[in-house]
Amino acid sequence: MMEKIHDKLVRDKIPRIIEDDGKKAIVSAAKDKIHLREVLLTKMFEEVKEYKEAFDLEEIADMLEIRYALVEDVEGVSMCKIEGMR
Repeated sequence: MMEKIHDKLVRDKIPRIIEDDGKKAIVSAAKDKIHLREVLLTKMFEEVKEYKEAFDLEEIADMLEIRYALVEDVEGVSMCKIEGMR
């Protein structure tokens, strides 16, 4: 069997789902906040492209998930603060 390599940002439960399916998930964490920001921005552009192609609401949900990670995990502020700025 050929090994598939996916260099992707994944949610916390995805590795477990993969392993529950009898496959092996090899994961690594972002090195630092700068790396995490870059990975999240790359993922955001991917989700915007997918939404533009399909107009699928799941893509908007994915964009919101990324927004929360950028605000809370990278910038270290609460969404309340961002909502106040909005």
